[in-house]
Amino acid sequence: MFASRFNMDEPTRVFLVLSGEHPTLPLAEMKAILDASRIPFKITGTFYKLVEIQAGIDMIRPVAGRGAFIDEVGTEIVHSGPTISEIDDAVKSSDLSCYLRPDETFTG
Repeated sequence: MFASRFNMDEPTRVFLVLSGEHPTLPLAEMKAILDASRIPFKITGTFYKLVEIQAGIDMIRPVAGRGAFIDEVGTEIVHSGPTISEIDDAVKSSDLSCYLRPDETFTG
């Protein structure tokens, strides 16, 4: 697998939302597509339909559309625990300026 040769000096955390139509096929398909496309990646977490990987988002987006079981793909901008307070703390301590226009804020 190419994941073991991936240079993690400047990783990008990417998330993929899989279909969940089968317990193992969507993840196997995702791995096969990335391996066949020679895209280095490292799986950092799997949670039911969500898969977190370290990879280049610009390399992942074009091939993710090839997967019948891949519903969504994107760059992770905040990582937190599952509670509201953990999410709130993670968002408040993250620099979101590169994702917002100058006149926008994340909080209401």
